[in-house]
Amino acid sequence: RGRPALYGNVVDITPRRRAEATIRGLLNATRDEAVLTDNDGRILTVNNAFASGAGKPAAELANTILYDLIRTGGISMRTADEMQKKSPEPISFEEQIGERWLDTTIYSINDAEGNREQVGIFRHDITRLKNAEREVLAANEQLVVEKERLSLFAAALDNMRDCAVITKSM
Repeated sequence: RGRPALYGNVVDITPRRRAEATIRGLLNATRDEAVLTDNDGRILTVNNAFASGAGKPAAELANTILYDLIRTGGISMRTADEMQKKSPEPISFEEQIGERWLDTTIYSINDAEGNREQVGIFRHDITRLKNAEREVLAANEQLVVEKERLSLFAAALDNMRDCAVITKSM
């Protein structure tokens, strides 16, 4: 009696660390950018692809405010605006940030009562597709111009009564 006692509790955190490593591995297994924030926009975690797109190491982005990346081009104003909507359905859109085109999807992550507590943002780089689309549109415009020229040429030929074809052999 009267002697101090020391009680201890040992918790094996190995399963938790394995689960975190598995999640980190899954996040970094894709080239798509992924970021998870709390409701206030504080970054909880990012994958390497997002960190690379934002121009900073992933560890440096943790616990920073996502909206601070607007001025550096890490995210767009549109992404910031769409995050504020708290939509129960995913919000998807295409956007251009600098030279890059991104297909962005924003997900609300809800608690058991259905209240949004986190936001997941996934971005897929579609720059190559947009560049190819631009090339196809330019080629199509050129075809329209050529078609109009050929139509004018055909109409001119139809209107000619006497037509002489001159070749090198003549």
